[in-house]
Amino acid sequence: MRSPMNLMCALFTALTFFVTATSAATESKTLPAGTRFYLVTDQAVSSKRGESDAGMPVMCRVWRDVELNGTVFIKGGTPSNCRVDKIKRSNMGGIEGKVAIGGVETRSVTGENVMLQGGYNKEGSGRKAAV
Repeated sequence: MRSPMNLMCALFTALTFFVTATSAATESKTLPAGTRFYLVTDQAVSSKRGESDAGMPVMCRVWRDVELNGTVFIKGGTPSNCRVDKIKRSNMGGIEGKVAIGGVETRSVTGENVMLQGGYNKEGSGRKAAV
């Protein structure tokens, strides 16, 4: 890839069995495991040699509120931790590079750590010519 990839949105899944949010009436509500939501990267990630490596931490944030039935469990803009799971460098002859980013964790509105699973896979545009 010739230029850094700034991954705009990545799909992640809450891995914990539940995330609870407590309302003013002390009613406890649960966000089911497997709930999908999006993160946005706050830094560029590139498959260019010397710029990114597998295992490199990537700062992200929750794209918008994660809510269920009117209860917000994770606030939009909450900082999150991700990492580069896999990277394939671009090669000569126009072979595109690939980057896979996986979610690690974020925090709920009650301050609990929420472990994440899932990720985002981005391929670059190759410069292959038909002959």
